[in-house]
Amino acid sequence: MNHSIIERIEYLKEWISYNRAYMDNVGASISIFNNKEVLFTDGFGFSNIEKEINASSSSIYRVASITKLFTATAIMQLKELGKLNLNKPVIEYIPWFKFSKELDLDKVTILNLLTHSAGIPRESAHPYWITLNFPDKEGVKEGLKDQRQILPSNKMWKYSNLGFGFLGEIIEIISGYSYEDYIQNNIIKPLGLTNTHIKSIDNSNPQMSIGYSRKLPRQQRVPIKIADCQWIGSAANLSSTALDLAKFLQVFMNNDGSFLNKETINEMLQLNIENKESADGYSLGFKHINLDNHIKIGHSGSFQGFKSYAYFLKELTLGVIVLTSSTDSNPVLIANQIYDCLLPTLNSPSSHYFKGQHLKKFTGKYRNAWRDYCVLLLDGQLNLFNMSEGNFKNNELLIEEGENIFRLESNSGGSSNGEKVSFELNAENIPTRIFIGNSYADAIIKW
Repeated sequence: MNHSIIERIEYLKEWISYNRAYMDNVGASISIFNNKEVLFTDGFGFSNIEKEINASSSSIYRVASITKLFTATAIMQLKELGKLNLNKPVIEYIPWFKFSKELDLDKVTILNLLTHSAGIPRESAHPYWITLNFPDKEGVKEGLKDQRQILPSNKMWKYSNLGFGFLGEIIEIISGYSYEDYIQNNIIKPLGLTNTHIKSIDNSNPQMSIGYSRKLPRQQRVPIKIADCQWIGSAANLSSTALDLAKFLQVFMNNDGSFLNKETINEMLQLNIENKESADGYSLGFKHINLDNHIKIGHSGSFQGFKSYAYFLKELTLGVIVLTSSTDSNPVLIANQIYDCLLPTLNSPSSHYFKGQHLKKFTGKYRNAWRDYCVLLLDGQLNLFNMSEGNFKNNELLIEEGENIFRLESNSGGSSNGEKVSFELNAENIPTRIFIGNSYADAIIKW
């Protein structure tokens, strides 16, 4: 790993710690990886706030819709075995695949379910995302009597947890095993995903993170109860860790034919249905999102108490997992910080590592009444980050001009661009204060 990446990971550690501190220290676990190794993994905040148990890379989170990647993988395994045909109508596998009003439901295929192009409702006819009381198969069947096919198949991308519930049903019918047993024995166990669970686990497992409600005015966060997704489980019931999900996505980044055939993975990752307004779309279970002319492939997930993110950039072989334990966490914000930091350095040589090492003593955290700062050494130069803005690209350079004296260089006319920056040090030569123009901020130990 080049030293530019190592230095930028130091910024990410500071920024994520800062982000968690202002989110009541609800947990977040991160993995950054390529097709060969995990470049960085760690936990931030608490997996259990009440007991002050630190989150770690092995903390377990509900990952909700990331389950769909496992369900899609199972379907493609059965296809490889010649046990199902993606282009066959769903009703040939599930006779009760019927709605009160239908447009072309008899033509809806397994492929339509995989790509969210079946035109069926997003959910079963139950408010389970609010109540956390999920229906069994009979409850889903009963609800279909009052539901209709919304759009003709193949007309447009229309997300459906209900559709992935039907895929779980097909896996059971074709394989002869329960959905949970099939996923456990054919994906989780062979890949060595030792901290991944398709059945709901409760907080008696010490690795399981507590999920917390969103922060409401004049109220404290509260823990969210454990809930099993029952028949909707093939859309949202998975729990996992940042490390296990990195290992799972590396299968698709490498595509070496050792777990799935190369042709199968290529088929799974080939964009199938596109949102023409955003250039995003869906392949077989995987979401595609445009990021600065790169395509992120993967999935995110939301469950009461948890938000998750698992994507990789195939052409750059860079993957990011962000798992968080509150309803109002924003893993996409964290992931975007990671991309902003690391993408410019992936193919750049690291030639500045030994430059500016005498400046390391100035690095640290600083705070005043208005904002929080972080001073870090990147590519041989001191950088000043306004953590309150939370944007890596808005860094300002501190150009050395004398002993403990610098000049601030910034692209922002609203900053102290061109003005003097200096540090006050104590008897141990440790900075206690940074002066920026006519203002200052005091050194702190923790955010």
